[in-house]
Amino acid sequence: MEKRYLTAPSASGRRVSGYALKFGKMSQNLGGPREPWFEIIEPGSLPPLAKQDVRAYFNHDKNHVLARSKFGKGSLKLTVDSVGLKYEFDAPRSTIGDDLLEAINRGDIDQSSFSFSIAPGGERWVEMDGKRVRRVTKIAKLHDVSPVSEPAYEDTTVGARQAPAKQSPATPALTAEDYSLLAGNRK
Repeated sequence: MEKRYLTAPSASGRRVSGYALKFGKMSQNLGGPREPWFEIIEPGSLPPLAKQDVRAYFNHDKNHVLARSKFGKGSLKLTVDSVGLKYEFDAPRSTIGDDLLEAINRGDIDQSSFSFSIAPGGERWVEMDGKRVRRVTKIAKLHDVSPVSEPAYEDTTVGARQAPAKQSPATPALTAEDYSLLAGNRK
């Protein structure tokens, strides 16, 4: 399984969206200083999304599930357009969902990533501008999309905004008594 990281603007709200990958864009060096190599994902390389079980994780951490698209259904919306693979979900009302939104709104997280497996014969190696480049032409399995702190691709994005529908009522502010109870100070 291979993981790729990418960047995006921020906003406010619980709707998180971004491009996990952009077609035709070159990655950063994936091979290290001794044997540098780069990568480009070709248009048409993605498998049919309705046949994939894909999760959105925070920083590719399987313990931090944010959303899921199970064969085209679920809380994660995946779309492919002429730019690349776009993802969208409402951040869960959980510690990890709140942490992700805070990091996006502060600008600490503004990039995305994806992990995948290449289909047999789904790559070709070329030299471009003196660089060794792997051109990915066929992906067998898309494993996950993830808002991340460190990308492999500079062109990816993630942001948060207010969801257009299904607004939940505002949570009432906690009082000093509530905080005291949460801290274990019972009266």
